[in-house]
Amino acid sequence: MDTYPILSAEATVEIVMKKSRFIGRASPITSPRAAEERLTRVRESEPEASHHVYAYSLAMLPGRTEWVLQRMSDDGEPSGTAGRPVMGVLERSQWQDVLLVVTRYFGGTLLGASGLVRAYTKAAAEALAKAPKALKVRSRRYRWMVPYSLYGSAMNLLSNLQPVHVEGSDFTTEVAIIFTAPVTVHGRLARQLGEFVQGEPEWVILDQMYLEMPWGGE
Repeated sequence: MDTYPILSAEATVEIVMKKSRFIGRASPITSPRAAEERLTRVRESEPEASHHVYAYSLAMLPGRTEWVLQRMSDDGEPSGTAGRPVMGVLERSQWQDVLLVVTRYFGGTLLGASGLVRAYTKAAAEALAKAPKALKVRSRRYRWMVPYSLYGSAMNLLSNLQPVHVEGSDFTTEVAIIFTAPVTVHGRLARQLGEFVQGEPEWVILDQMYLEMPWGGE
């Protein structure tokens, strides 16, 4: 997976249905532990609530093979009326690394199964829609060795190659420029750096990671 959509910050909404309050929260997470910690904070901040229904989805990435990547809970609501609808919102959206929590304050009137499904779906969907978005992009960190005589021109080249990000430089017998770039531009970078040095670029991949980048969708 080279790219996947995430949330860049939390969002909260509130809806009322037959005097029951439903508070929807959409939060970015990075692990099951992070989801549990956020759930604990929600429960502690809303101790009088009737239910804290939740669902989360984490991207299937290397290093996460031992994790539970999806989980949901009705938290005492009738089976299938709460956690499943919230998870359905996540699955239809395709957002990853997201926790949705819908907190309910019972208003005294029973909503019935269909009413609960509508309320939990609406609160979760509105919270997710409100949250600011970003992208996680699989990237590589490189070390590129250049002679001192080419350092200024090399930095100018990299600064004009999007979406390359220069992290810094080390100065020894040559200059080592450290930069990151998405894996999808590796071929283009190899050609451009090769043209610059008129040969094979002297570079190595130091490591790989997923970096957050601005969201370009609607």
